[in-house]
Amino acid sequence: MIKGTALVMMVIHHCYGFPGWYVPGIAEPASGQVQAWAHTFKLCVGIYAFLTGWVYFHHADKSSAYSFRKIIAILTEYGLLVICSALLSALCCGANVIPDNALLEFLPFHSGHTLMVFAWYIGFYVMAMVLMPYMAVLCDRRLNVLNSVGVVFILCVAFKVLQISGLTNVAYWFPCMLSGYICARFRIIEYITSWKLNKFWRSCFGMLLLLASIWLYKHYWWIFLNHINTGAIYAPLFCAGCVLLSSWFHEIRLMQLLEVLGKHSLNIWLLHGLFFSKETRAVFQPYAYWSDSPLYVIPFIIVVCLLFSLVLKPLQNFVRKNVLKWITAR
Repeated sequence: MIKGTALVMMVIHHCYGFPGWYVPGIAEPASGQVQAWAHTFKLCVGIYAFLTGWVYFHHADKSSAYSFRKIIAILTEYGLLVICSALLSALCCGANVIPDNALLEFLPFHSGHTLMVFAWYIGFYVMAMVLMPYMAVLCDRRLNVLNSVGVVFILCVAFKVLQISGLTNVAYWFPCMLSGYICARFRIIEYITSWKLNKFWRSCFGMLLLLASIWLYKHYWWIFLNHINTGAIYAPLFCAGCVLLSSWFHEIRLMQLLEVLGKHSLNIWLLHGLFFSKETRAVFQPYAYWSDSPLYVIPFIIVVCLLFSLVLKPLQNFVRKNVLKWITAR
């Protein structure tokens, strides 16, 4: 449900936060505040990173072998998305998808994607899975004062190494993933959401946390001399707010929709980039912005990508399952 909520934020972020991506004929938002708030919804990436760390903690196997399987799984799903997106681009947009360009689209660390414009997250996830087993060893130690100082020092060194090596997306979002792991270990979300409140005050408190996390992220993106992404602090507040609001989501019959979006969030994340890709936006974008109203733009993009994902997901599951079976058999 939280992933589904973050996905809606992401679509808003991309649809209204980057007027430079519009093709001629698409009107820019009349108010600069629209673009400012759309940029704030970038917190959605921190939420995904946070949830990845939170789920990682709860998995019994934290070995490098488990990370390797997760990496193979996401690269397999991503590869199928690249193939389908390239075919769609060639068929509908007449894009010149030559073999060299197509090959580069498969590489998540390549910085010049022209089709899979949001593929950078795949690279982040791969690096995060490589690092998380070592971070887990550090975080799961019995920490006294001396050990805590050592752990903080190691994390700071790792952070600077990532920055120097050019892995800026990993350096920027990895603290959010680490925050998810730490919050899971100390059951912080569970503690916040276990307070004894009636349904009304529980929903009010949830809405307060949710709105406060967005407002704070808008005004305080960075801490510690512009080096640490504050999503590591605000993502757990947002997630706790969503949990507290879950009964209200049920009442307004929104929960099931958010859960479906959450299950298809990775596909929708990557697929909606076709509305902004240099290869495809001239054809697809006018349909998405046929009306200036976000009540049309946002649902249109989400529904189109969701329908595509519903068709593609069974194939991804089948191929992923067999690729992992073949690898483990080796």
